[in-house]
Amino acid sequence: MRLLQVCVAVVVVCAVAVCAQPEEEAPPPTSGSPVSPSPVSDPAAPSDSSPAAGSMEVAAHLWAVIGRYRFAATADRVRVTLVQPSGRSDMLSFVVRCVPGAAGLVRLELGELIVVARQGEMRAVHAKDPTTFVELRASAESTGPAGVVRELLPPLALPQLSLAFDPAEVDWCPLVTGLRWESAERLLIEGHDGVRLRGRTDIGEARLDLAGGRVRRFEADLDTEGTRLIIECEPFDPGDPAEWVLEVEGRRMVDRLEALRPLGARVRVGERLPRIEMLTVDTQEELVLGGDPDAGLAGKSRLHAVLLLRDDAPAAETEAIVASVLAGMTECRRELLRGRIDGRYAKRVRLVDLVGVIQAETSGGILDRLNTQAEAWHRAAGSVLPAESVSPVLAWQADGSRLLDRLSPGARAVLVMHDDRGTIRAVLPMEAETSSEAVRDALVAGVPGIQE
Repeated sequence: MRLLQVCVAVVVVCAVAVCAQPEEEAPPPTSGSPVSPSPVSDPAAPSDSSPAAGSMEVAAHLWAVIGRYRFAATADRVRVTLVQPSGRSDMLSFVVRCVPGAAGLVRLELGELIVVARQGEMRAVHAKDPTTFVELRASAESTGPAGVVRELLPPLALPQLSLAFDPAEVDWCPLVTGLRWESAERLLIEGHDGVRLRGRTDIGEARLDLAGGRVRRFEADLDTEGTRLIIECEPFDPGDPAEWVLEVEGRRMVDRLEALRPLGARVRVGERLPRIEMLTVDTQEELVLGGDPDAGLAGKSRLHAVLLLRDDAPAAETEAIVASVLAGMTECRRELLRGRIDGRYAKRVRLVDLVGVIQAETSGGILDRLNTQAEAWHRAAGSVLPAESVSPVLAWQADGSRLLDRLSPGARAVLVMHDDRGTIRAVLPMEAETSSEAVRDALVAGVPGIQE
């Protein structure tokens, strides 16, 4: 968490760079030549004879930085390193892209989390999950992109945000206080003329490198014990900002950033059904699905259907899906009976039962949503099954496995058929419009033939 917090210091750095100039003009250069930085460890390490830079030269570089970020799209790879007194280093890398102005946007690539903030709102997706997204709104619709990021994300202030969006006055950060510049040196970074400011804070030394109209590196001591903050910025071509916007069509909205996580490996026909631990909705009894791999050869002849449902599905949708599944299973059983008679299927092949599993995916109000789904489940069963029949078991689970999306990304519901050994024989994505004939055909196609 501290590594995230130290990123706040970057805003202070650039705020100072924007507003400050050296109090006295440095002496004119005497000898030596500009230094080309290494892009890895210390990108600019001038010697004692590096040319000094005058106040007007420093001001020119500062205003070049301001103009670049304030009036054009920018993109930077940022690496934040926290060096401990012991020599241990913690590093955080990310990408920040900005289109300045209140009507602009910020795109952050924080590892696998991708965030786009615009005026008043923010969207986020996980790079390894094509099925979900988050949309959050700031407390005021007029909040600009940088304000949205600061309000809705943990402290992760960046120099690019400050330069592209902040007004003239800057909020000072307690991590770097009393910053004052004492000297300036000329640099040559990747072929660009630049300047390095050296100074002190209340607790140690600081340094800021600017070149080519961009912030390149900042360093500062964070405590008297020797903890050092290093922030490196590598600019690159921003491309077309129109392509930065997150496309969320076909994704399902979740209600919090914590719900964005890797989807996990796809689960396909022929593989084992992952173990499902759940509670029945009516009695809260524990129930486990997944089959027994030691069931033997006969285990492939007993077939079981599992219908995975989303907890926030409309009741009418759930009712239509369940009715189609139950009717399709009835038709499948008739087909299996004919197949056993004419020798297409083994005599012991049976479609035994159906279990419904509600995957709890959203926070808050879970009991109300379970009740809504249970009522729709029983209405559908009552409309399809004979009057004396008992409704199939309906259960629910906290959806840590994301099984529904791993079986069929983005589907509203999924019907799975597996045998006693847990081998998946059929997978059918379900919608309210899915017919009982489609259910029958999918199930029949997964039934093992006489030769299996």
